[in-house]
Amino acid sequence: MSLSKTNCHNCVHSRSNSFVNSAHVHCAMYWAYYKKNKSAHPKGAEHAVKSGWWDFPYDYDPIWMQGECERFEKKSVLPESKL
Repeated sequence: MSLSKTNCHNCVHSRSNSFVNSAHVHCAMYWAYYKKNKSAHPKGAEHAVKSGWWDFPYDYDPIWMQGECERFEKKSVLPESKL
């Protein structure tokens, strides 16, 4: 099993989940276009899917992503405030 090195937390499409008791993330990429083609979605490890830790793009733990996400876009880092 080859897990991803993509850090979704550093992606412009990543959002915190509003689900109660969830530390997972939500991908805000426009995935509706890809609903017909599920093979375009990043895959999660089988263990994570069975355990409920991978419900991409709605509620998932990025550590279980297999391979890299083709839609990953790094967030721009703003300079630290000196106030």
